[in-house]
Amino acid sequence: MAENKIITVWERYNDNAKSWEHNHIEDGFDENAEQPTPKGSVQEKSWPGGKWRKHKAHLEGITVVLD
Repeated sequence: MAENKIITVWERYNDNAKSWEHNHIEDGFDENAEQPTPKGSVQEKSWPGGKWRKHKAHLEGITVVLD
């Protein structure tokens, strides 16, 4: 049986569409994180101004399962 890997599913609010949109997944889950961890300078500049929400999930093979 494949190992389940805990991940965070990040969504960012789109003010123009007035809806939450999937942005990316991140390894692990931090209950206290309020925004994702940037991976480069572009993300470091643009991500802090966004509205974020997260979901704890895990991978079953290549399938994302929300917890």
